[in-house]
Amino acid sequence: MPVPYDMTVNVDLWTSNTEQKLQILEQILVLFNPVLNLNSGDNPIDWSRLSYLVHTDIIWSSAQVPQGVENVIDIATLTFDMQIFINPPAKVRRQTIIHTIIQDLQTLDKDRLPEWQANNLYLSDQPQEYIIVAQKGFNVKVNCDNTISLVDNLNRPAVNNEYYRWDTFLKPYGQLNDNISVVNLVTSTNGYVDGSEIIGTVSYNNTDPNLLDVVWNEDTFPSTTHNPVDNFVDPTLNYPGDGTLLQADQGQRYILLEDIPQTANWNTGSLNPKKNDIIEFNGSTWDVVFQGSLESQDPYVVENYIEPNYTEDLDLSIAVINNLNDGYLYEFNGITWKNAVCKIYQEGIWRLYL
Repeated sequence: MPVPYDMTVNVDLWTSNTEQKLQILEQILVLFNPVLNLNSGDNPIDWSRLSYLVHTDIIWSSAQVPQGVENVIDIATLTFDMQIFINPPAKVRRQTIIHTIIQDLQTLDKDRLPEWQANNLYLSDQPQEYIIVAQKGFNVKVNCDNTISLVDNLNRPAVNNEYYRWDTFLKPYGQLNDNISVVNLVTSTNGYVDGSEIIGTVSYNNTDPNLLDVVWNEDTFPSTTHNPVDNFVDPTLNYPGDGTLLQADQGQRYILLEDIPQTANWNTGSLNPKKNDIIEFNGSTWDVVFQGSLESQDPYVVENYIEPNYTEDLDLSIAVINNLNDGYLYEFNGITWKNAVCKIYQEGIWRLYL
C-alpha cells in the first residue's frame, strides 16, 4: 500500500518591484479556491496519483532573504500544504478495469436469452469493444470435436512434454470470457479483405489447458458448391454391394480416393474416373460430375490459375461439399480433399476477440 505523508512547500517570488509582484500573484492565486486538484499520472490502477494542493498562507514581504544584496529585491512567500504518497516498486503491465462497454440496452425475458445470443454472434452486430489477439509464431488447430488447440509454427502442441497453455498465452493481453470471447478464422485467400471468416464463441476446456471449447456459428461455414456426397471411397478396395457399400442406386455420389480400375464392379461406361473425382450413379453407369483430377494434371492449371478459354464445360473450380457419412464439410484445394473447417490455421489468419 502507498504510505501517505504531509508535505509543506514554500514558494518564494523574487521580483524587482511591487507592480511585478502583484501581477505574478494575481495569476497564481486565481488557481486556488483554496484547493488545486492534482493528477500525478495516467495509470487508472494507481489511486495515489490523485492529490490536492492547499494554499494556506502568504507572506507579503521577506526582507531578510537574500542578505547582502545591493539592489532592491521584493520577495513574497506562498505556503502550500499537500499530501504525498511513497509507493513501493511495482510494475503494472496492463489495466483491464473497463473490459466491455455496452452501448445499447435491451429488455427481454430470461428464457429468450439463448435466442438473443444466437442472433448476436456476428461481430458486426455486437455492441461491445474487443481486444484483438493475433500472435505471431503460433497457429491454431481446429479439431473435429468442437475444440481448438494452440500449436507453434511447427504445428506442435507441446515442447519437451510441456504443452502450450491458452491461459498463459492470453495473460499479457487480458482475460478470456467464457462463451463471450470469439475466435475468428479466415477461409479466403484474400485474408480479411472479403470477410470470408468462420466465427465461434470460445471457453476454457475443463480438462486440457491446451484446448478451448468452441460453439461454432455454422452460418459462417464455407458455402457448398456441389451437392453432398455419400462418402469417400477407395474403388480399388470396395465397390457397390460388397458389404461395405450399398448396392448402386440412382443419385449415389462418392469421392474417389484412387483411380477406378477397369473392372465389372464399377460400370463407368466409356469414362475413366480418376482420383479426387466425384462420381454419381445415373441408374445404369457412374458419371463424373466433378473432375478434380484435372486440377493437378491439366497443363493450363498453374497455381490455381485456369485458362478460361480452355475449361469449356468442365468444373475445375475449387469445390466445397458436405459428406453425408460424417456430416463434415470438405474442400478440394487443387491437390487433395481436406476438411474445410477442421485444419490448421496459420498465424495471421486467426484471431481471438477477448
